[in-house]
Amino acid sequence: MDNDEKKVDTQQKTPNELEKFIAEHQETFDKFKRINEEVAEEMAEIARHKAAHPEMYETEYQIEVTNRFIEENPDVPFVVIDNDDK
Repeated sequence: MDNDEKKVDTQQKTPNELEKFIAEHQETFDKFKRINEEVAEEMAEIARHKAAHPEMYETEYQIEVTNRFIEENPDVPFVVIDNDDK
């Protein structure tokens, strides 16, 4: 009988403790919800841009643009990645 009373007591406390926890951290939950919404919007924008300009997401194109930028801006420091297998 004692175990049954403890189960009932625990079940009654859990929702109150959960509600208390949610109330205490509601600001954090709202913050993460806003971040999630903004990320979803940004991902949709990226998807639209990628659909409109698929060539911009190809590696060869990105390398070409990067190399052109380096050539046109010699005063900007940059890192060279050597891909030669020696």
